[in-house]
Amino acid sequence: MTAAPAAEAGFRPGLTTWPGPGWVLPLLTAALALAIFLFDTFSPMKIAVAVLYAIVILMSVGFLDRRGVLLTAFGCGGLTVIGFLVGLRHTGFEAHLLRGVVSLSAIGIATALAHRSQTAMAVLRDNERRWSGIIIERALAERALAEARAELAHVSRVVTLGELTASIAHEVKQPLAAIVTDAQACLRWLDRPVPALDEARACAGRIAGQAVRADHVVQRLRDLTRKAPPEPAAVDLGAAIGEVVELTRREIADHRVTLHTRLAPGLPPVSADRIQLQQVLINLVVNAVQAMEAAPRRELAIETGVGPAGEVLILVADSGIGLGPEEMARLFTPFHTTKPGGMGLGLSICRSIVEAHGGRIWASRNADAGLTFHVALPAAGRTA
Repeated sequence: MTAAPAAEAGFRPGLTTWPGPGWVLPLLTAALALAIFLFDTFSPMKIAVAVLYAIVILMSVGFLDRRGVLLTAFGCGGLTVIGFLVGLRHTGFEAHLLRGVVSLSAIGIATALAHRSQTAMAVLRDNERRWSGIIIERALAERALAEARAELAHVSRVVTLGELTASIAHEVKQPLAAIVTDAQACLRWLDRPVPALDEARACAGRIAGQAVRADHVVQRLRDLTRKAPPEPAAVDLGAAIGEVVELTRREIADHRVTLHTRLAPGLPPVSADRIQLQQVLINLVVNAVQAMEAAPRRELAIETGVGPAGEVLILVADSGIGLGPEEMARLFTPFHTTKPGGMGLGLSICRSIVEAHGGRIWASRNADAGLTFHVALPAAGRTA
């Protein structure tokens, strides 16, 4: 019997796995072939024992290539002929010839089945290699796409923060100015002939509070500008929206926009990356404020609630000039923008972030004026 090449060595997928070292199956196959030959040649029983060579051929598929299986089949056929010639003394010619023909037919059929099985397994292996390559390439492409989206989201976030520079400076300046005022007052209380320790202590407490507030502002800015993988956690929407309002307050005031916040009480938290969620909200708020630049009435509303399917809803509505049906259809298309100098990436990135969190984002035209953006996110502990 011819051994299979290295690539064909080992047990074939889909076949019965035999325990023990690789030589066990060949040894059992050879032993079975020898037993069949001895029984067929020297037994006086009038049965076609040589048909069992078909089992030998099928067993050889597990450790031989096509050429080896074919040589095994020829060997079994040769043993059948030898057994026929030697066994003529035990039986009559016609009966013995019939058993020989049946045995050779069984060997031929088993050989054809073994050949077809090996052909099918070869096709399956080729397909497996081909599909494995495709799956690996697709996984690499998806990973590269995810990295590109994360990079793009980071760039968009930094650009948005650049637009909010005045608002951010105002947020940092307020606690610093309060610290200076309270520190001067504290010194005056201490410089009195009889130091007013209670008043000085109160000033020191206010200084500590304003310092913590300034630290929180700086920390939020660091979080928004950092480049790190998403960190999903249970996010309190009320707190997240409050931080977004603080960061965009100056932008809202500079555009003379009236802000209304209607946050539903007892809202369940959402499972999300807080920084990415705030990026979506900042983008929607800034877009809404800029959309009302030429509007006679400038009102911005941020609402939260629970949808009919149990999802958490965030609504950002403006009273701007709105958009036509054609523009609405292309609202989330990358690189499409209605703002002069805009990149056309903000809303596209918002949709990618929301969908990555298992949610949905869409826009609708208001009955009177402007647009409303709807963001639906699954509550923490629920699947989308």
